[in-house]
Amino acid sequence: MKFDHKEIFILFIAVMAGYIARNIYSEFPYSLIIMVIAIIVVYYLLEYFLKKFHSTE
Repeated sequence: MKFDHKEIFILFIAVMAGYIARNIYSEFPYSLIIMVIAIIVVYYLLEYFLKKFHSTE
C-alpha cells in the first residue's frame, strides 16, 4: 500500500485530534473509545473535504 503526502498529512491530523480528545476525557475506558472515534471521524472528514475542494482534475 503506497501512501502519498496527502494521506500521511490526513493521518497525522486525525491522530493528533484523537490524542487531544483522549486528553479531554481522561478516564481510561472512555478515553480509548473517544480517541478511536475521533481518529476515524476526523480522518474521513478530512479525506472527504480534500477530495471535494482540492481536486487535481
